[in-house]
Amino acid sequence: LGLSRLMATIVILFAFIVVLVLAFVILIPVLASQMADFASKLPEYLTRLQTLITSFDPRWLEEKFGVDANGLREGLNSLLTSGFGLLTTVFTSIWSSGVALVSVVSLFVVTPVVAFYMLLDWDRMVAIVDSWVPRDYVQTVRAIANDINTATAGFVRGQGTLCLVLGAMYATGLTLT
Repeated sequence: LGLSRLMATIVILFAFIVVLVLAFVILIPVLASQMADFASKLPEYLTRLQTLITSFDPRWLEEKFGVDANGLREGLNSLLTSGFGLLTTVFTSIWSSGVALVSVVSLFVVTPVVAFYMLLDWDRMVAIVDSWVPRDYVQTVRAIANDINTATAGFVRGQGTLCLVLGAMYATGLTLT
């Protein structure tokens, strides 16, 4: 395209930020409504889970696992009651303390700055690291670094593809239920 490295870096980061902002604008309302819906249905889900677990034949549990079914039922009831309260307390304290907010804001400030300088000065950084390698081993080190780069890139692409496929499957499945 004939752009200088500085302009290409700015264009890439600007496009990334625009895509990220659009994703947040689209996803945040959907996630907020789903979280509110989940929170309103959570007591029903817990009741259904408790009914499912306690509807098993107690003799089967005692024979198979040697577990007292009544003790298990009482323990499960207290665990569900205290677990929900504990979960609520943990999330409330995390968000009220502001630690999560500071972490998220610093991530969104630091990441673009680091990405900008890495994109801009990548060739210089590689040249500096390359100058540290003894001249007798330059070709060997470059070949090994290329192999590592190829393997890591394939792994990251595979994991990214897997995340996208699983995310699409989960989103479809959870939307249909």
